[in-house]
Amino acid sequence: MASLITRYDAEADASAERVELATVASGDLRPGDHVVVTAGELIPGDGDIVWGIATVDESAITGESAPVVRESGGDRSAVTGGTRVLSDRIVVRITSKPGETFVDRMIALVEGASRQKTPNEIALGILLASLSIVFLIVVLTLNPIASYAASPVSIPVLVALLVCLIPTTIGALLSAIGIAGMDRLVQRNVLALSGRAVEAAGDVTTLLLDKTGTITYGNRRASDFVRMPGVGDDELARAAALSSLADPTPEGTSIVELASARGITAAEPSGAVFVPFTAQTRMSGLDLADGTQVRKGAGSAVAAWLEASGVDVPAELHTHVTDATDAIAQSGGTPLVVARIRALTRRIAPVPADASPVVRFGDATVDLVAHAVTRGADARAVRLTPTEWRVLEFLVRNPGRLVTRQTLQTEIWGSEHIADTGYLRLYIAQLRKKLEDDPAHPVHLLTESGMGYRFVPDE
Repeated sequence: MASLITRYDAEADASAERVELATVASGDLRPGDHVVVTAGELIPGDGDIVWGIATVDESAITGESAPVVRESGGDRSAVTGGTRVLSDRIVVRITSKPGETFVDRMIALVEGASRQKTPNEIALGILLASLSIVFLIVVLTLNPIASYAASPVSIPVLVALLVCLIPTTIGALLSAIGIAGMDRLVQRNVLALSGRAVEAAGDVTTLLLDKTGTITYGNRRASDFVRMPGVGDDELARAAALSSLADPTPEGTSIVELASARGITAAEPSGAVFVPFTAQTRMSGLDLADGTQVRKGAGSAVAAWLEASGVDVPAELHTHVTDATDAIAQSGGTPLVVARIRALTRRIAPVPADASPVVRFGDATVDLVAHAVTRGADARAVRLTPTEWRVLEFLVRNPGRLVTRQTLQTEIWGSEHIADTGYLRLYIAQLRKKLEDDPAHPVHLLTESGMGYRFVPDE
């Protein structure tokens, strides 16, 4: 089943938040239809993402258990019907007709596939057929000739002679020859699936091996907790489990199960605000009532979050974390990092008394005290909405620093809207149109892919 958008307006409501949805069968979708797919749902058909970003499990198609990120725009917008969305919410435009999806074409190829005979098999088949025809003619003409000499041959004798003459033994040897060739290849760690492969192997002088997927037991699962110096095993397991309560992906649930197996029960703390896992932040976690924040996710995402929060990580600790994550990655695993900030400090500080409240970049001037923005030599006013001003002010007050999407959304709209990334991207795009010389190639309001935004002032 699919959630079909009855009337999609890409300009007024690109995220399809205020539209009517109709539940229809996947087979009723046609090219050009728009559907909404949320976390945990299957994508109903081949298409392109026109809004949003999400992690998608494509293991049913590619055999790779690691989820991939798909987002609107660029070369990562295509999605395949039958794959599952693991996080976030996306709007997909269907591009294939029923029965013509990638999975349908793949099934049709498998059903219609037939093994081609090798040249030796074809030549031997022609030889066997020719000999069989010759021997059949000989047997059929033998009795008339013998009858002319007054020595007719009985039918059982003729049948026995035909059976002996037809080269059935040679045909039976084909299977034995193929099995013998496969066995010789197996002794050299090469697996051949047909006689044609055995013949081709005879012409091979160099063998190149390509790893096309990761050998796993189903989905990726947590296998161990690697603590850093000064951190207890139970402390790490509890923090990892708490930060995974809002992570519905297989990795997140397996972390909670691993902690439970070690006697650590992750109960929801009173007054805590959960931060769900999203493809944008690549993190999940929670904010406790006392101001403590806990996050779990990709190492680069957690490092960016710490930087945006104003936390200075000691060089020695950074080295320990880097060595541990590199060792896990080199062994074929996927390292996830857990971090905790014990006290939440406000990230926007008032303008110091000795600092200029006016920020200039390009031909734009931002007055943080008067809440005014002008452009050009004639200082023409630039009209900003209240939300656009708050986004711009936050970035300008943090020049050169990475500001994560999560931090910016929490500051502007609150933690309850932490997953509404579409609005933030819209406001950033509007600011670029109003303040950048070339909005398509910004030089001051930059996007850090997968992490957040950075304001780069003039040097």
